[in-house]
Amino acid sequence: LLYLPGAVGAGDVKLFAGIGALGGVEFAAVCILYSVLYAGAWAVLVLLWKKLWVDRLRKALWLYVQVAILRNHRAIGKTGMSREWLTMPFMIAVLPGAVSAWFILYQGVVP
Repeated sequence: LLYLPGAVGAGDVKLFAGIGALGGVEFAAVCILYSVLYAGAWAVLVLLWKKLWVDRLRKALWLYVQVAILRNHRAIGKTGMSREWLTMPFMIAVLPGAVSAWFILYQGVVP
């Protein structure tokens, strides 16, 4: 489901398929959940570190106003934002996500 909108690449899908084959569906689902949380935290840290968060937040809010409030769906391609501004290596978040899933499911650690 994350591949269809372009949130992750095909390599990430194959990795999670392998994780699901080794650990089962429940482990893969928890791993994906924690990987998404770690990816979000990583993205926030990168934006803060590079001091790009003000510009990105301004562009994202303007896009939200255009699409959600004004119903101008043509604004998506005209905001000056390309796909590159949304990308980051998701693999960075998979390892801590898998470790967190393992601790929670098999070591009895409750978040």
